[in-house]
Amino acid sequence: MEKSFKELELHNREIEVHRETAMLDLENQKADIGTKQHESETRRIVVEKGAKYDFRAQMIILVMVIAVLGTTILFGMNGHSGIAYAVVCGGFATIIIAAIKGVSNKTKQ
Repeated sequence: MEKSFKELELHNREIEVHRETAMLDLENQKADIGTKQHESETRRIVVEKGAKYDFRAQMIILVMVIAVLGTTILFGMNGHSGIAYAVVCGGFATIIIAAIKGVSNKTKQ
């Protein structure tokens, strides 16, 4: 009878160790899920802010293009074709350089 009590006690200890191990596994899984949710939320925020930045940059470029074209047309209509060419070349060169730098800075991040 004493032998069966020892076996029962040993079996109970094994069950307790198994239960504690299972509980630790569950806690680890909960922590992993929390971490994944946090990473997902962080990625969503970064993408959202990047989209807002891209939209603002596109609007600024659009305004710059309209300003360059408008100025060029005004100079051209007033007979200042040399200045009109300079405005077009300088304006679009500036816009293109800014766009290239913006794309290259974005790829570095």
